[in-house]
Parts: sequence; structure tokens; C-alpha cells
Amino acid sequence: MPTNKRRAGQGKACRQCGGAWLDFNDLEGIRQLFSSNEERQRLSEEFSNSVLNDPHLQVLKTEEEHQIGRMNYLASNAHQYR
Repeated sequence: MPTNKRRAGQGKACRQCGGAWLDFNDLEGIRQLFSSNEERQRLSEEFSNSVLNDPHLQVLKTEEEHQIGRMNYLASNAHQYR
């Protein structure tokens, strides 16, 4: 897995899949950026909500739900196609 080190203490990222990982020192450094656990939790929730409410993600979710509906329909009517 090719890696991309941004800066020491800020984690590593895979250039192929975009996955990221932290070692303990990286995580501790990030924790120290916030004044309290409450602030860290609030910002974490804001970030999660912004990702989950992203319009592009909503389009993908809708398309996937449509495809699942089509597959369920075909599976429930498979006897007609034999």
C-alpha cells in the first residue's frame, strides 16, 4: 500500500484508496488541539453530519436503494423468468 506522509504526527494516508490511519502519538496530538472533550465531540458530530448530509452521498444512496428495489422485484418474480 503506497503511503503519503503529510506531516509528522498527522497520520498517514493511502494514495490508492484514500484510507487514513493514525498511530497513538498522532491521535494524542489531535486530542490536544481541542480545549475539551465537549468541543471535540461537538466538532466530531458536525463533521459527521456534514458528510452524511452531502448531496453527492444522498444521490448515491438513492441510486443504491433503487437498484436494491429492482433486485428485490426480480428475485420475488424469478419464477416467471424460468
